[in-house]
Amino acid sequence: MHAQNNRNGRFASLGLESLESRTMLSATLPTLSPSTGTAVVQQSAPVQVQSASVAQATAGFSTIGSIAPSTVLTGTNSTTGNHKSTGCVAFALYRPANTSAKVGGSAVNVPIALLISSSSAKPSQPDKYNTTVTVSLTVKDAASGKWAKVSFTATMTGTMSYLSSSVKLTFQGALTRQVKLGNHTYTVSLKSQTIAVPAPGTTPVPLTATVKVS
Repeated sequence: MHAQNNRNGRFASLGLESLESRTMLSATLPTLSPSTGTAVVQQSAPVQVQSASVAQATAGFSTIGSIAPSTVLTGTNSTTGNHKSTGCVAFALYRPANTSAKVGGSAVNVPIALLISSSSAKPSQPDKYNTTVTVSLTVKDAASGKWAKVSFTATMTGTMSYLSSSVKLTFQGALTRQVKLGNHTYTVSLKSQTIAVPAPGTTPVPLTATVKVS
């Protein structure tokens, strides 16, 4: 009888210890899981928002320049009898370009052409230039496919010989144009009001615009 009581007491003790272990495990584990899960959610949300913002911050577009009435302009020279020029000023256009800019960020440089000259006129009888030029830049928004041409009017005046040039390209009016293409507004600006045409045989001079996207 005593032995049976001992066995029952031992079994009861083991059952109590097992129950206590299960109780402690049940009371401890659930309290850790919600806390850990909450921390993961709080850390991941800002990363997703930041990635979406960066992806939308850039606008792609293409540009191409053009010159009217021609990319090669001649002056006049009275020594030839028929007043034809003995030289020319040429606009070497840049090829169409694909580029991008940050929306609301800084303007990017867009080259339009290089100005080059040639002449065989004597310094005592130079070629004379006095003509109107239209410089245009076509901008195409990559996202919408819409495009527009912005134009600037200038006068080319001065004289040129094979040794020197006083010819200048002077733009009239404002140097900035603005167009809305798709969801973006493009601001096109020329970098200089007056450009000195280089003398024959010297370094070409760039004709450059800037483009800002908002």
